[in-house]
Amino acid sequence: MKLNYEVINGESNIAVVTLWSSVDQIKRLLGDALNMVGVIGNLYTVVGINYMLSTLARMNRINTLVMVGADINGVGDQVVRFFRDGYLLRPLISHEILETLRSSIRLVDLREAYKLGRFEEITKAIRENYKPEPPSRPVFNVEVVEEEVRNWPYPLAGAFIYERDTYRSWVKIVDLVLNFGFDKVNIDGLGVREFLMPLVIIDSVGRPHPLQGD
Repeated sequence: MKLNYEVINGESNIAVVTLWSSVDQIKRLLGDALNMVGVIGNLYTVVGINYMLSTLARMNRINTLVMVGADINGVGDQVVRFFRDGYLLRPLISHEILETLRSSIRLVDLREAYKLGRFEEITKAIRENYKPEPPSRPVFNVEVVEEEVRNWPYPLAGAFIYERDTYRSWVKIVDLVLNFGFDKVNIDGLGVREFLMPLVIIDSVGRPHPLQGD
């Protein structure tokens, strides 16, 4: 799984995770407050939480994580659960490092403000929490390793998606592949993530359903 983030201000103590929302769109709504952000990036799945944490492990000035954006599949709830309870559904990082990150980073959950269009609350939170300080923890160079298989240990089948909206069906199948697909090396030596034979039914009776753009 590739990482999708951008470093803005290397001296900042704030990271912004945008979930399924476009990073470029969140950057625009932050305006001048963007300069106070250390790193910003997407998060799509529970597995991806490990990659987000591995990035924060290397950026030991970060002590505040601001969460905004569209939480289409509930991954934001899993982020809240990790920072609140220390529980991660699919941990791929050592428990000791996870606990160090959890105890040294504060989560600011602004999903509701984003959903209701109260963007001024987001910029205000960034300005109020912007307090560059010396690092509060060591740098951890964490390598997240997911299982790779060259052949399927068992057939993956039976996934069924029913929708009346083309875009929502696309989101669901992407979420399915990212969460439950297997990393596999093909004959060219390239890594791919696959899920075999998902069945998607789109009920288009009564109206057109074009695939929405960005």
